[in-house]
Amino acid sequence: MQLLVHARDGVVATDAQGLVTEWNPSAERMLGWLRAEAIGQPLSALVVPVHPAESHETGLEPYLRSGAARGLDGLLEIDVLRRDGRQITLELSIFSLPGQSGEASGIFLRDVSERQSTQKAVRQSEARYRSLVEHLGEGMAVIQDGRVAFTNARAIAIMRVDAATVVGADYLPWLHPDDRPLAAQRQHARQRGDDVPRRYELRRLDEDGTVRWLDVHATAVPWEGRPATMAFFSDISASKVTTEALRVSEERYRAVVEHLSEGMIVIQDEKVVYANPRAAEIAGLPLAQMQQIGFLTRIHPDDQALVLDRQRRRLAGEQPPDHYELRLLLPGDVVRWIAIGVAVVPWGGKPAALTFFTDVTERKAMLEEIRVSEERLRAVVEHAGEGTLVAIDLDKPVFVNARALQIMRMTREELEQQGYLHLLHPDDLPMVVERRRRRLAGDPVVGRYEVRLMDRDGGVRWIDMGTTVVPWSGQKATLTFFTDVSRRKALEARLRDTLAERETILENSLVGIAFLTQDRKLRWANRAMTRIFRSDRAMRLDPDWQSVDFQSFFPRPEDYARAGAEIKARMRAQLTFEGELQLRRGDGTLFWASITGKAVNASDAAHGTVWTVMDITERKALEVALQRTSSEREAIFGSVLVGIAFNVNRHIRWVNDKFVEMMGYSREELTGRSSRMLYPDDESYTREGVLTLQHLQRDGSYISERQMVRKNGERIWVQLAGRCVFGKNPEAGAIWTFLDITDRKRAEDDVRAALERQQELNVLRSRFVAMTSHEFRTPLATILSSAELIRHYRDRMSEAETQEVLDGVEAGVQRMTGMLDRMLLIGKADAQMLDFQPLPLDLRALCQRCVAEARSQYPGRADDIVLEYQCTRGTGAFDEKLLRHVLGNLLSNAVKYSPAGGAVRLRVTDQGEGWAFEVSDHGIGIPLQEQGHLFESFHRASNVGDIPGTGLGLAIVKKAVEVHGGTIEVRSEAGDGCCFKVRIG
Repeated sequence: MQLLVHARDGVVATDAQGLVTEWNPSAERMLGWLRAEAIGQPLSALVVPVHPAESHETGLEPYLRSGAARGLDGLLEIDVLRRDGRQITLELSIFSLPGQSGEASGIFLRDVSERQSTQKAVRQSEARYRSLVEHLGEGMAVIQDGRVAFTNARAIAIMRVDAATVVGADYLPWLHPDDRPLAAQRQHARQRGDDVPRRYELRRLDEDGTVRWLDVHATAVPWEGRPATMAFFSDISASKVTTEALRVSEERYRAVVEHLSEGMIVIQDEKVVYANPRAAEIAGLPLAQMQQIGFLTRIHPDDQALVLDRQRRRLAGEQPPDHYELRLLLPGDVVRWIAIGVAVVPWGGKPAALTFFTDVTERKAMLEEIRVSEERLRAVVEHAGEGTLVAIDLDKPVFVNARALQIMRMTREELEQQGYLHLLHPDDLPMVVERRRRRLAGDPVVGRYEVRLMDRDGGVRWIDMGTTVVPWSGQKATLTFFTDVSRRKALEARLRDTLAERETILENSLVGIAFLTQDRKLRWANRAMTRIFRSDRAMRLDPDWQSVDFQSFFPRPEDYARAGAEIKARMRAQLTFEGELQLRRGDGTLFWASITGKAVNASDAAHGTVWTVMDITERKALEVALQRTSSEREAIFGSVLVGIAFNVNRHIRWVNDKFVEMMGYSREELTGRSSRMLYPDDESYTREGVLTLQHLQRDGSYISERQMVRKNGERIWVQLAGRCVFGKNPEAGAIWTFLDITDRKRAEDDVRAALERQQELNVLRSRFVAMTSHEFRTPLATILSSAELIRHYRDRMSEAETQEVLDGVEAGVQRMTGMLDRMLLIGKADAQMLDFQPLPLDLRALCQRCVAEARSQYPGRADDIVLEYQCTRGTGAFDEKLLRHVLGNLLSNAVKYSPAGGAVRLRVTDQGEGWAFEVSDHGIGIPLQEQGHLFESFHRASNVGDIPGTGLGLAIVKKAVEVHGGTIEVRSEAGDGCCFKVRIG
């Protein structure tokens, strides 16, 4: 009997006439009839079906009337009415009971109303889920036994396959052949229960050969009672182009997300019964102390009443807001904002408040920054230096900025009436239309390229354009940024012509010239080098000098070893190698060569070396002949093509005809005179004399290149070679040969200048890449985070919050466009194309506006910015736009680079017939050794730290001052402020 009393299910017994003989407490709770009321009553009066027809079909109706349980084995579910009229669903289990007074029966009752409600919710959820799956923005497929068991419509669209043939098909042929083994291996491993990556990228090979990238999320799931793999995927081909540019930002964002954690506490009877470590960390309380004194002590006094009220209402069964933000007051009066989510849960058999919370102080600060950034972005769009055009329908723009109209040379009315496609060059129009079609279709398309515009006068201009697809008023549209690059294209063509001319000069030089890389590979050699060595294979067709047997160029192995050691030593000492060596030609004949080798950059061997080779076989033969006979010497010396002189103690005793011709003096003017007359100055005469004497005393010979002066004052370069007449005794005299190498030197200078220019371009490019990476990263990160906020929290954000996020995006674009404007302006200045239009101008008013703009740009420093106008003249002829840029940039820099504060002064005074503008501050100053590069593009001082900037401002300022015919100078020391002074007129 105790079992019936404590049974959770209702238990009822009836006799053969269907009258109730037993009715336990659970039956009382379910149907509302007390046991005393139920005993002896017909069961049909107590268990009243809501739908009699349904109970009749199940055979329950006869049982309720008569108590006959035949044919009712098993479980039945029936909707019945309680005593109070409320409808519930019962699960009945009817069974026969043997008795002395005839057949009796028993029934177990179980209230399954909640289960029925849950099942109904499940069915509704399944319907919603199916609708969601069919309308997902990404493809979904279920793979079972290597075959497709289910796909949604988006999967069919992404894979571009026939929907009728998908189910039951092998999915592997859809993938790129190189990715099929990986996909199959992971599919099998996943079905075995192995731990495999759930997210990865695969390639789709379309029937037309197009390869597209898919982002795949796969997981093992049961499907119709058997294991399967559910995969979600989307086409990420278009995003692969931007993935690398965003890689750094994404890694940082992923690190934040992966390590994100929330605090959790459970509050019961106004006490903390559980708290995780993160909660203690956020609240600044040890776990034990939090459980003793409670979490409420950390809540800001102004928010405590709100928290207590909502907790009381929630535990009372009401439904106050579950998610809201409040403040914590930490030691030291530190205020932190947290976002909390609260739910009532059973805890130890009693209701408790389960609270999750996270620190959102930084997020709130970030939202404020986004709001400021968006305000700046809006200004950028309004004043963009690039043409901007948005089109939904082809040739029908829905938005165009003023710069775009200026580039297209059309009015807004003309654009609305005529469109813009007729401006495109006929050869470029089909490409632009086709790429727009493919871009809107979601195909991967080149994002940036150059096309031509046709002017009304028949002229052709080049524009550089970048296009992407954006949502616009609920539709797909193309957003295009473009700029006129005709000037740049002309400059590129001129540069190619100049390089071709230099190549021609070097190629046709009589001196062999070659350029070797650091790893001894021949980068370039002219025709003369081939002619000297008489071996195309050795000098031109085989660029890998490591494969050349250098020893084969020398008469003997010991000659090769000696020369190699000397060259290596000179290069290691960062010195030029100069020498005369006997070498072997490609056909085996020996010849004498004068060889000079030097590093392109003496301090960095990585830039390679430049070598010149001159065949001096004839000169060497003459030197040998001189030693044989003086008579032959006179005849030979008189006819050779090199200058020859005999000197004793640096005085000329004898010269040949070629030397006379070379130096422009007569033989009489030279004989007996000091060789000082042939040098540019006393310093070079003394220096070269000391060096020559050292070599003659040590080696008995000396070879050098030096600059000498002809009688008419013309300076020429000569290669001279001297040898003592007797051993190593220069006092007995020395024979000198002179070869005019002026043309060769000019060729070397041309090569060196071209290489130095290339190095300058490389440095400029590196600065540009570093600057753009830094300057674009911050606004791009702002735009990305704003997009993430809208994507994930748009439904929770108010209209004002959404507008703040959009304003941040706008400010990011403004910052990037401003940087591009400055780059375009410095480009115009370098190309001598600045638009200079001086007009009479109220100088005092302009200065006041510049100071007012600086104060509005830095409101926190407004009182520090002072104008001292001491000029007696009120007007002058200036280009207002350029002068405003000069003063505005100098004032902005003065404030920006004086973070510690201090006065920033703009002082205007008379300067004779002109004007002087002086901007001074008390900021970080400029290191003295870097001031020579201050006005170079992209240059920034080494002490700026993390103060943002592009390195273009002062370069533009200098150009703007120069077109006014003025000058700019700076006085500064590191840590002691700056003073820029501009003089005009």
